[in-house]
Amino acid sequence: MAGMDVIELQQVTLKYGNLAALHNISLTVKEKSCCAIAGPSGSGKTTLLRVIAGLLHPQSGNMHIADGKTIAMIFQGAALFPHTRVKDNIAYGLYNAGYKKDEIAEMVKHTAEKLHISHLLNRYPSTLSGGEKQRVDIARAIVRKPDILLMDEPFASLDPALRNTLLEEIMRIKEEYGMTLVMVTHDQSDAMRMADTVFLLHDGEIVESGAPGKLFDDPELLFSASFFGSLIPDEYQIHVKNGRFTLLSLDYHCDIPDGTYTVLVRPSSFVSKGTIPVLIDSLSRYEDRYLVTGSCEGERVSLLLDERPKGSALFVGVLEEKVLLFDQNGKRVREKIFL
Repeated sequence: MAGMDVIELQQVTLKYGNLAALHNISLTVKEKSCCAIAGPSGSGKTTLLRVIAGLLHPQSGNMHIADGKTIAMIFQGAALFPHTRVKDNIAYGLYNAGYKKDEIAEMVKHTAEKLHISHLLNRYPSTLSGGEKQRVDIARAIVRKPDILLMDEPFASLDPALRNTLLEEIMRIKEEYGMTLVMVTHDQSDAMRMADTVFLLHDGEIVESGAPGKLFDDPELLFSASFFGSLIPDEYQIHVKNGRFTLLSLDYHCDIPDGTYTVLVRPSSFVSKGTIPVLIDSLSRYEDRYLVTGSCEGERVSLLLDERPKGSALFVGVLEEKVLLFDQNGKRVREKIFL
């Protein structure tokens, strides 16, 4: 279980010239938790991780790592020494830390067994596959059983199946060793699946944070809601006048001021019985459900349904309590949408 704060940043700002790569960043990470630093490309994720690692030094703000905590980092791509055998790549940090030869041999052996790479110890990196190289890189990072493991999207270039396998390996080892994990990702599914807490970055600022379920079901910003869309974030513009608006061919009463709003209806917010007409364009399996894409009076619609639809059209309904409403500034409107 998560305990004390092991990482704390207070109002950290880092600039490159006049450009603020990070602006006023404040966050805490709990011991033994998994924290995801998420966001689109260029949002400052890697810069923030490198600040936590001590590789970059901000111009202002404070950072504190709990006393006695050791840190290791896995970078993008496996940066192995090409002319050194796998066992010596894994042991590199141990040699520098002054461990004895027999201790090093035992630690390398134990770690290689954990990651199922014992048969690779005498090989050179040039003979390894991409997945094997990543396992060696993980082994090098965890061989000293660090308290805190930082990961900068090291598996982004791997195929999905191998990537998922390695992420599962990391989580298994994290739990076994009691590590705190801080991972950078632009993939919302990784953040949803693995993290206890997500810090969502945009243009160098944390725009929203919390448990991934909170950011998915109850976000404060349209940016957050769209980033954590499970499949296709279906956004519709509605125009409210005199307490009325039209959404997907149906008219509704509401209790919100006149104006233009964005409504987000996730695929999972539809049900297979209702009065909204949808013409089906495509149908595919998604886990144990059916993903339907189609149109309703010119609007694109994505539905995630329990039952396979019959024919080329269907009528669906919306779970009104799951519809999210945002104003023109992208901020959540919490007044009752439907009357």
